Amino acid sequence: MKQLLVAVAMSVLLSACGGGGGGSSTGDVAIPKTEHTIGGSLEGLQVGSSIKLKLVSGSVDETKTIGDNGDFIFEKKSTSGNAYQVSVSQQPNYHSCRLNNASGTVNGNVSNVSVKCTVKRSIGGAVAGLSGESSDGLSLKLTAGDITKTKTVKRNEVFMFDNRQL
Repeated sequence: MKQLLVAVAMSVLLSACGGGGGGSSTGDVAIPKTEHTIGGSLEGLQVGSSIKLKLVSGSVDETKTIGDNGDFIFEKKSTSGNAYQVSVSQQPNYHSCRLNNASGTVNGNVSNVSVKCTVKRSIGGAVAGLSGESSDGLSLKLTAGDITKTKTVKRNEVFMFDNRQL
């Protein structure tokens, strides 16, 4: 009788602990995700200028101001498997900057985002010698390659052609 009581007690205790160990489980095993840096290189930025780049990747949303040519890395890291997008959030004054390899999926450190800037040139001058204000004005024409700009000046003044396409 004592042996039966001990066997029942052991059976209750073992069933309370949830079963055996070491076997396979029925759920998915979580694979830890790693964090990686995102960066690249900047060229063509003139001394004294700066550009603002924005990185969006998963929960990462970072804006970085860069004032020198060369390599750069965003401070915040992105998790493997996340999509990433780098964009120009503020162009430098008198520059036009373009991005290459600015989006993709994080599978390791990203170091091939390329930012290439070119300087916009301004062309202008001053008109003197017009008498009063002319209703027709003086028509000026600038041709640079396949781009033609026109400007009408109606009085003595300093003028500047729109340089967004020059």
